[in-house]
Amino acid sequence: MTDRERIEHVRIFLGLNKTAFSKILGYTTPQSYTSYLSGKSGVSINMIKSLINHNPKISIDWVLKGQGQMLLNSDISNQEKIINGDGNNTQVGHFTNSDTNINTGSNNKEIEYLKKEIELLKQSLKDKERLISVLEKNQK
Repeated sequence: MTDRERIEHVRIFLGLNKTAFSKILGYTTPQSYTSYLSGKSGVSINMIKSLINHNPKISIDWVLKGQGQMLLNSDISNQEKIINGDGNNTQVGHFTNSDTNINTGSNNKEIEYLKKEIELLKQSLKDKERLISVLEKNQK
């Protein structure tokens, strides 16, 4: 798989059309992204930076060299965390290696991964709503 194919795979994985994705990559027109895909221009560092800024889970090594997985694990325990204003960590999701081990040739695995991600986000939202409720009660 070439870097162009991997970047196009990221676009499809993110569920974006070429117009929206070209804006994320820093292109002024969708035609610029199409030109990149056709080989008229090469991958740029600004394009990679824009992609990583949009989604820090995307692996640069995977995009550029095809090494490793498309998505990075957030830490050794494979837990996604946010740091609260008080400096404490709050777990917002739990990912296993099988969740991020996406076969690039299989849309079904991507769909299953996205379904799991949606469920994790729903649970995270419930957790955040509970936290907000507790904080509101403490303010009273």
